[in-house]
Amino acid sequence: VTNRRRSHINGFIQVIDDKNKLTPLFTMNLLKRLEKMGISTPYILVFPEVVKSRIKFLREQFNDFFVDNKLPFTFKYAFPLKVNYNREIIEAVLQETSYLEVGNFNEMTLLEQAILPVTTNKNSLTILCNGIKTSAYVESMINLSKKGCEVIPIIDNLLDIKNLENVLETSERIGVRVKPLVRQNIYSQFGITTTQIIDILESNPLMRQKLSLIQIHNSNLLQTNVSSSTIYQDIVDLIKKLSTRFSAISINYIDIGGGIPQGASTQEDVAILKHYFEKIKNFLNQIHKINHNGTVKILSESGKWVTGKSEALVSRVLSKDTYKPFKNQKNSIWYYYIDASFITDLLDTFLLNQKWSIHIFSPEVEKQENTQTLTKNQEKVYLVGNTLDPKDLYPNPYFQKPLTLPAYRKNPYYIVFSNTGAYQENLRSHHNLHLPRSRVIIHNNGFKIRTFPYYPIFERFGWRFGTHDDNSFSRNA
Repeated sequence: VTNRRRSHINGFIQVIDDKNKLTPLFTMNLLKRLEKMGISTPYILVFPEVVKSRIKFLREQFNDFFVDNKLPFTFKYAFPLKVNYNREIIEAVLQETSYLEVGNFNEMTLLEQAILPVTTNKNSLTILCNGIKTSAYVESMINLSKKGCEVIPIIDNLLDIKNLENVLETSERIGVRVKPLVRQNIYSQFGITTTQIIDILESNPLMRQKLSLIQIHNSNLLQTNVSSSTIYQDIVDLIKKLSTRFSAISINYIDIGGGIPQGASTQEDVAILKHYFEKIKNFLNQIHKINHNGTVKILSESGKWVTGKSEALVSRVLSKDTYKPFKNQKNSIWYYYIDASFITDLLDTFLLNQKWSIHIFSPEVEKQENTQTLTKNQEKVYLVGNTLDPKDLYPNPYFQKPLTLPAYRKNPYYIVFSNTGAYQENLRSHHNLHLPRSRVIIHNNGFKIRTFPYYPIFERFGWRFGTHDDNSFSRNA
């Protein structure tokens, strides 16, 4: 990357290239400073500026793609709240887009009672409402509409049509989620088929009047060898039928979901997006030929791509032990015991077999500037989480080779897991009664620390600290 400029932020370095694609770099100075301030590991580093940068970058890449291929579309980024509920992350998102996607009543409550009061452009917010439409969820949609937000309820299943009767009267636009047909082992439990959509439109004049958004979630299928024509064919078929049978329907939004993998570097991100655009190029060309509405907006919900690099988990090694799985094995494999947990802190290690980017910081590593010295002082390592659970181990020794890391000799020896900004905090559990992790929020003008006051986690399970009086904290039905 050319024309780099560095800004030093209290021991943290941000590197911004000439296209404003910001990449976080960690330094030993930052970790030492936080240790002196009493911030003990494990804790989470949060980089809101990275989110803003990546949304800008995604918008630039999509718009350049539209211009290069003479496609009359505009790009809009819709952030799925379920990816990251961190306040600083959402505030950064809202500086770059006014589109949010929610999936249930709980997220609508967060939006209505916490996000909206601190949002200056609340009247320009567009809320895409997916998920099962409970009565409380529907009531929240109506309330947000009254507060000036544009609420677009999206029909995910046939039951939604009845549940959304009151909202359909007040909403200017509605959407429908298309279920991909079963082909090449593709199946989705959400959405309704093109045949069902046509039948609904035939019998429901209000739906015909207000349908303006078509959505499909590819569920990361674009990362596989499945062709984009297979993934998106149902949208193409639907728009063909709409244009021939319902000329009054005007589709303003096509939501193509997420599914963009994140690269380890800016160069990898560019290459990944280039490959992604090649996969969706034919689909968008077909849409352009069928639908001549010049105001169509293409929505992307690539939450993992946008937020993945916005957080990192900082842990440290507590001790180590040798491990020889075979009697005659010459080189030992080591267990490094860390103070974080893969079960508690990085659950996608197991859910998605996620591979994490790892950075090592220790005084010894800093001194070993010679590459040959670093290579010589390396060990084969499995990292052991602190839950005493046999599966709290990374990588999985049954399927993956051990990590090769600089040898741990003495403390401090920090291990930083980067690219943890998508879903990991939301999936955190209280396994082993672990408390929430402190967060260090990195901004351009410095950083701030958010710690959580200690409270007895076991109260969540019906126990009371210092008393056996059950009536003091519960009530009979």
